[in-house]
Amino acid sequence: METTEYLKSAKAYIIFEGVLAVLLGLAILLIPGITVTTILLFIGYYGIIHGIILVAMGFFAQKDKGHRGLSVALGAVSILFGLIVLNMPVLYIAFNLYLIAAMIGIQGIYYVIHSFNSRGNESRGHNIMMLIAGILSVLFALWVVFNPLSGALLLVFFLALTLIVSGALTIAAGSSIESK
Repeated sequence: METTEYLKSAKAYIIFEGVLAVLLGLAILLIPGITVTTILLFIGYYGIIHGIILVAMGFFAQKDKGHRGLSVALGAVSILFGLIVLNMPVLYIAFNLYLIAAMIGIQGIYYVIHSFNSRGNESRGHNIMMLIAGILSVLFALWVVFNPLSGALLLVFFLALTLIVSGALTIAAGSSIESK
């Protein structure tokens, strides 16, 4: 199937995906507590159910299959992960918050270094933008580390805005596909 034919057949799905992104973004923006709690519950229960399935697959797999032990081990880790998320959601959120802050900070350091080491491959304006983006990224990461509560709220706000904007763009892209 050619790409254009595939996109035409997937038009409704693409628009639906965009609508879901916008709705989730609005839910996070308007009722963040309930939405984040629901997402955490979903992640926790998914981890447990997925883990149970993996453990069962490991126990009931043919004896000559070498992945039985791995399946049981991964299932046990998944169950443990689900239980941690459900019983210690603040720990899970804090871990992810610091992980995201570290990723943003590392990316910012990379941008700063890249802006000085481009050796004329990019324009001067591009290097200045990379430097500014890098400095802002590092400052944001440090701010999140020293102000985790406000950092978490800001990340949730940015997540909501990102979902709304990307959902709207997805709806527009899906709507522009010709249905002939």
